[in-house]
Amino acid sequence: MTHDRRAFQVLAVAAALTALPLATPEVVEAQTHQSAPAPSTSTLRFTLGATLGAGPAYPSDGGATGGLTYERGGHAGGIRAALVGGVLAETYADVALLYGRVWRGERGFASFSAGPGYVMINETSCLFCRPVESEHTLGAALSADWGYALWRHFGIGVSAFANINAKQSFGGTALAFSLGRLL
Repeated sequence: MTHDRRAFQVLAVAAALTALPLATPEVVEAQTHQSAPAPSTSTLRFTLGATLGAGPAYPSDGGATGGLTYERGGHAGGIRAALVGGVLAETYADVALLYGRVWRGERGFASFSAGPGYVMINETSCLFCRPVESEHTLGAALSADWGYALWRHFGIGVSAFANINAKQSFGGTALAFSLGRLL
């Protein structure tokens, strides 16, 4: 099976899972109390994280991830950028448009998103040198976030990300900080 076909299959499964009509906490509460669901609220969340472990093979020198997510009524859409790799080795980066689902609790949230991503792979031979070799491709980007709101507009959590593509798939986990209307 080719990498393109595998990436397409993973993206198709992820898209199908995110499109499932899952019950949000508001709907469950409304069904339990036989009242109308609460109106959908929308929020904008900015996430920035430093990787705990990443790359096509562990260990790597590290990396970072960041994103801007718009949430409304259990749905989430946004843009994410991720960078992983070594200082004197290959670096892998992607920019992705994501759509998914978000679940909220009293102080916490979890989300899963998938979408297309533009991948850049650069190989360098020294710290301040230009890339020796550079490749670009498209891939299937995946993202999962778990967070806990410490205050109304600030939270911490863990972000997992991956990009499945024909050149070199990569992923990682990051300690993340979130800003936005979290409560």
